[in-house]
Amino acid sequence: MNLFIDTNVYLSFFHFSKDSLTELEKVFVLQQYGKLDLWLTDQVETEFRRNREVKIADALKRFLEERPSSGVPQMAQTYPECEQLLDALKRVTTAKEKLLSRLQMDIAARSLYADKLIDTIFKKAKRVSQSEKQIAAAERRALLRNPPGKNNSLGDAINWEALLEAIPNGEDLFLVSEDGDFASAIDPERMSDFLIDEWAANKKAKVLLSKRLSQFLSAQFPEAKVAAELEKEILIKDLANSGTFARTHQLIARLQRFKEFTPKQASDLVDAYITNAQIHWIPSDPDVQAFGRCIEKEHGGSLDPNQLKAFLGVLSK
Repeated sequence: MNLFIDTNVYLSFFHFSKDSLTELEKVFVLQQYGKLDLWLTDQVETEFRRNREVKIADALKRFLEERPSSGVPQMAQTYPECEQLLDALKRVTTAKEKLLSRLQMDIAARSLYADKLIDTIFKKAKRVSQSEKQIAAAERRALLRNPPGKNNSLGDAINWEALLEAIPNGEDLFLVSEDGDFASAIDPERMSDFLIDEWAANKKAKVLLSKRLSQFLSAQFPEAKVAAELEKEILIKDLANSGTFARTHQLIARLQRFKEFTPKQASDLVDAYITNAQIHWIPSDPDVQAFGRCIEKEHGGSLDPNQLKAFLGVLSK
């Protein structure tokens, strides 16, 4: 699965965004386990580095402007609740000052959690180097007034040309962008018809637009409630499909890091033990046995009796 995230989406995590950083954590997990290829153009990285400080400065300005009121009318000051309110406002002001101090240090050091997460995602991304050919094609696109892009701006056009050049034929593209440069003039929630047709003609595939990262993830990975749960789901499915002993040991080692599983996850793990031929060859290996016995101890009571019987049969081999 091919994913392209526009610069404005990355920058939104330094501002007041509808999406939380959890959505970026999910992208990292999906990258890490090879469930999607995230494409990064030189243009996006340059725009991100150039505009990060601008976005942060505006967010801090808005944050500082939102001050709790300390004014209380005279008629309210004889009530005990008034003193409680004033104490609470003082605590809010103190906490805000401490938060601001921490923020400013991490902003200067580029060590915000958003910085670390985006840097990690960028390092694992499939990079598309900018070329004179792409710039020339983007200039021609702008001259002809073809989307994507705004007047006097080539950024989105360069990104589009880079994606057309880099992504293999026959592969769909999922594109996430908060602005309207890629969107239909009729329905801002869907891709421009011109770009849909262009991708189909050049790639023999589809291109789909999401306005927010959470929309893309909920549509394509509905099991991705939080990053940790998504990682568990991926590992469990991979264990069920493991084709080598080495891969099975590797997956069990990763699964053992988690302390808790839902009843559904436990049932899926048991099914993996029952149905995977690789596991049937090595059920007595210490890690395979220990993990299986742990699942039996914690979740045996919630399993279907026939499922539990088959599971115990595997473990006793």
